[in-house]
Amino acid sequence: MRLAAHIGASLLALPATLRSAAFVTALYPVDIISNPTISTPLPHNRPTAAYSTMTSTSQADDASREGGQRPMLARQRAKEEAEAQGRQPPRGGYFPLSYKEGWSQWWAGLTPAMTEHKVLSFLPYLKKPPTQMQSGTTPPDEKQSMDVDQSVAKEAAPVRTTSETDPHGPRQWHSNLVQLAGKNRFLNEFSVERLGEETENNLVMLHGYGAGLGFYYKNFEPLSRLPSWKLYALDLLGMGRSSRPPFKINAKDKEGKVREAESWFIDALEEWRIKKGIEKMTLLGHSLGGYMAVCYALKYPGHLNKLILASPVGIPEDPYAVNDDMPESGDTSTAAEFEQAELEGGRPAGDNNNFLNARKEASRDGKPAPRKPLPKWLTTLWDANISPFSLVRLSGPLGPRLVSGWTSRRFSHLPPDEAQALHDYSYSLFRQRGSGEYALAYILAPGAFARSPLIRRIHGVGRQYLEDHKKPEPDAAASTPPTDSPQKVRETGVPIVLMYGDHDWMDVGGGYASREKLEAEKQKALANATEREKQMENGSVKVSVVPKAGHHVYLDGYEWFNDEILKEMKDVEKRQKRLAGHGRLQGRVAIVTGAASGLGRAIAFRYSSEGAAVICADIRETTKYGASEEETRGTTHDRINEAGGQAVFVSTDVTNPVSVENLVERAVEGFGKVDVFVNNAVVALESTNPQPVWDMPLEMWEKEQMINSTGVFLGTKYAARQMMRQDVAGPNGDRGWIINIASILGHVGTNNMTSYCASKGAVINFSRAAALDCAEHGIHVNSVGPGYTTSSQTELAFGDEKRRAQLQGKHPFRGLGQPDDIARACVFLASDDAQWVSGVYLPVDGCYTAR
Repeated sequence: MRLAAHIGASLLALPATLRSAAFVTALYPVDIISNPTISTPLPHNRPTAAYSTMTSTSQADDASREGGQRPMLARQRAKEEAEAQGRQPPRGGYFPLSYKEGWSQWWAGLTPAMTEHKVLSFLPYLKKPPTQMQSGTTPPDEKQSMDVDQSVAKEAAPVRTTSETDPHGPRQWHSNLVQLAGKNRFLNEFSVERLGEETENNLVMLHGYGAGLGFYYKNFEPLSRLPSWKLYALDLLGMGRSSRPPFKINAKDKEGKVREAESWFIDALEEWRIKKGIEKMTLLGHSLGGYMAVCYALKYPGHLNKLILASPVGIPEDPYAVNDDMPESGDTSTAAEFEQAELEGGRPAGDNNNFLNARKEASRDGKPAPRKPLPKWLTTLWDANISPFSLVRLSGPLGPRLVSGWTSRRFSHLPPDEAQALHDYSYSLFRQRGSGEYALAYILAPGAFARSPLIRRIHGVGRQYLEDHKKPEPDAAASTPPTDSPQKVRETGVPIVLMYGDHDWMDVGGGYASREKLEAEKQKALANATEREKQMENGSVKVSVVPKAGHHVYLDGYEWFNDEILKEMKDVEKRQKRLAGHGRLQGRVAIVTGAASGLGRAIAFRYSSEGAAVICADIRETTKYGASEEETRGTTHDRINEAGGQAVFVSTDVTNPVSVENLVERAVEGFGKVDVFVNNAVVALESTNPQPVWDMPLEMWEKEQMINSTGVFLGTKYAARQMMRQDVAGPNGDRGWIINIASILGHVGTNNMTSYCASKGAVINFSRAAALDCAEHGIHVNSVGPGYTTSSQTELAFGDEKRRAQLQGKHPFRGLGQPDDIARACVFLASDDAQWVSGVYLPVDGCYTAR
């Protein structure tokens, strides 16, 4: 502490001009220096110009210049107004907050709880946000305990917004201090859940160094609009409003120190996940939070649906950072991380991670400028484990003024009242007693380069062996599990998104390098994967560059950022739907006739959820009969595509040979093959016009035979021809799967439906004979006999409740079925699970034919 005080006093004794340049550069190395988002404030509204690759255009630059707003503090506004009027602006330098204003703020001593509450009050539709008032932090008085008083640590009463006051509600907002194991270990949590919906997915947001969960205030409301999602934001242990237990390193070797420092944060996150009962989550981390998210994925695999890294620190490799000495083990009482650009501001160093280097826009191909030597005094501060927050705390009444040198520029693009609230929030956090900040000297070297660069480790994300981590292991030294455990199940990939601002000072080149390593690891995994593992493969990686944004992409370009994150959340849902059925039809191409409604629609949906690309064939895209409520929500192929699948519609007349042949050709042109053909198109004229055999018109007979029997013949004919020309599609030499939809009435018959029963009986025996023809070519041919199911068409046949009750009674096992009951059987017959099944008639009828 004496060294910290001496250095702090020395810096404060510097001449004003030198202090402005040197001290502020050290304390706030990010947005203060040449960030275009500072000299050219961002507009409120999202740019309307098109971005073909999510990068800015000159038109957008002009729009930004025209849409600038007044900065946050009164002195800055006065300066801007004076310049506009041609007057001499007031002198303010790098610190626009006056000494008097700074003294007043220091004396007022606003608590983090109060300032966080003020920031969250800007959330739309939320007039009084919940804020648990036991902050887990204490004023900078060494005589006071850093412990949280557990007796008063309680969740704030949740706040509900109704659908009347909230157009995207109803929603419930929570603020809570979550207790972890051990002494004085709590995480500050803010969450949003949608009422009346079952939570199926969780988005967890981690802030960067020096920030708090309140920095995400522009993102909470938009990101909580998606149905069935619950949103959590956490303060990292020892930061924000989480508790600040003493930080101590026990390891003696360099790798052990790095892993122990990382585990300080990620063990707490894992313990929180277990306590909340979250099996899987989408993890979003900014800067230091992004670094910790990667470390978490490596140490605790199997719990992520997706990893989103917003301007993550620590990816590129730097020889100095890797080989440099780090602080000695033991207790730390002053801080670390002078420069982890996490002083929460984004400096545009382009492809160079060092903020002292040249300015340029983000580019994947740009070559980093040579590393410039860091000033001796800077490395001295770092080696002494002194953080910028130490200097803020030591400066006493000057602290708010010093902090204004950063906040006035970092938040200058925001409305004045919001920027002022963020300044107060930042200072209230900066002045809290040090804890987690001391871990940074063990994780990062000066220049924000990692001592254990993520570029060396990130390829292991999503490729770890799975173990049952019942509790955190704080002393674990390795983040990569052994690779010689063939008895363990291995992850099959995690989708990763790396997001940068187009004027981000973090190294976007590191993002592209990470993508290359991750893609190479995926190809390596697929080369040695089983067929099942290939079907379950879920790994992907992409790099996005957000226009008109710096390091804080979620705040600089929040509207664009929110849109992109919502897309990624929807992508999680699409992937889950594909994997929900374990991907039994992954990579296969299926044609389903009669797919516009009813059973055909259900089969198409189920096939898509199992990973198949689907060609939806029918006379028209929608049924001309009475559509169900579900069928009015969109065409079959549109619904599949919206859910993340692949589907197209081909208008087809199954009674016309040319039309059916064209259907197969269109499938091959679009997808390269036909693996599965489901002959489902059907008509049942007697269902609404029952006729005994002696009264049945010839036209009725011929029409039903043409659609129900000849249609099956034509579909089987042209599908088999194509499959015989194709390469083997299954693991046992299979070339295709043909499934013909018959009926229980083709098996048992019923009165007044002679034509329909005959047509379906023909399908059963036709399929048996065709299976014999196709057997030597590896083509399966089977038929399915559905019982009565509830659909828009069968509802017409039921007539009245009496008739419905009679039919339900004929199905002893659970009464009437659902179209999806039949669709599931069709999945089985089209999968490798039915590798020795062909020539079979499979009744799916709830015991109808068991009598």
